[in-house]
Amino acid sequence: MVRYRNEVSVKKVFKEICEINQFVPYESKRIFEYYFSLNNIMKLTLLPANYLKWYVKELEINLPIIIQRYNPTILLTDFDISKLSMLPESTRNKADKLKVIDCLQLTIAELNRIKCVKNEIIVDELISYINNPTLPGDIRKNLEKVKGFLNGKPGVLNEIYPTKFPIWVNMLEKAFDYEHVSKKFGHEINGFYNIGYCPYCNDEPIHSIQSTRKTFRPPLDHFLPKALYPFLAVSIYNLIPSGTRCNNSFKLMRDTRTASNPNLITDQIPHQAVFLINYIPDVKVSTNNISIDILNISEKFKVNTEIFGLYDVYNKPDTKQEVAWIMERIEFLRDSGTLNETLNDFNRFYLHLKIQLGEKANNFRWKKLLLDTVNQMTDSSFNACI
Repeated sequence: MVRYRNEVSVKKVFKEICEINQFVPYESKRIFEYYFSLNNIMKLTLLPANYLKWYVKELEINLPIIIQRYNPTILLTDFDISKLSMLPESTRNKADKLKVIDCLQLTIAELNRIKCVKNEIIVDELISYINNPTLPGDIRKNLEKVKGFLNGKPGVLNEIYPTKFPIWVNMLEKAFDYEHVSKKFGHEINGFYNIGYCPYCNDEPIHSIQSTRKTFRPPLDHFLPKALYPFLAVSIYNLIPSGTRCNNSFKLMRDTRTASNPNLITDQIPHQAVFLINYIPDVKVSTNNISIDILNISEKFKVNTEIFGLYDVYNKPDTKQEVAWIMERIEFLRDSGTLNETLNDFNRFYLHLKIQLGEKANNFRWKKLLLDTVNQMTDSSFNACI
């Protein structure tokens, strides 16, 4: 990855940073030049995954204007969103119109409370935005958009908000050009990770294809979204090969800095059981009479399950069919008196159960699920983490 670091940091990012630096005011120049020096940009390009959130926190403290510009919702995490819970679905009658006015007043009071603690640009913009209309119906629509904004959908201020910031802050996202990196190094980054299945679900294949006629590679997900943290847009450990479903349909722009879901490239797969198979003893197993539960072993994995819809993913017919097959094989081996021999022999384990113990989980579909099934059925403790 030395070539990647040099090509991206030196020839691309730092060149743009030098242009931006001309517009940075004197009072911010020293700290800007520190965080975006050539040396620090080179470090940032290859910054280990467990330091990415730390870097964001550093900028939030020392160059807060950047976080204010690109991820303003993070500045309002202490907003009491219950103030918007009484917002009616329409303003057809007088009672609903009065509720909208009450909700407006409560929201403005809550924003002013925050303004006393954090005098952020975003607070004034939100107050101005909801104060602008006069008709209850229009006020309700704006409050609904603010509610979405507070839930992590920044679209409400996408047009007007950037104009409140100096040019150098708005230029920053162009310096970290992900499109350039994607086109030039996309296949290389996939090869660097060398994984065959989406790390978020361990279900969707993500193998790259490079033929003489056509090439294909899975999408690279920004674990910390580039729209919210543009300075991490080309950091290689923030670029995770992932499945189209997880990346394009489920995760989208979700702020994983605050969501606390695990980075499944770097976070170890837990040794304890994640999956529990529900079945009827002494009844022949099939896809119709088993179900797969996902245990909430930690807040991280609970969030991960919710974001990527993993309960439904792991209760698909093909997934349950594989689990049912494993359960049938175990019963066959138990009845034939060869189960213990199979469990204690690496080669026989693969021969009879088709699970590669030596293969890392990201290269073996449903590995944690299948080993949890074996462990549950045989009272064993096989570990999916290699």
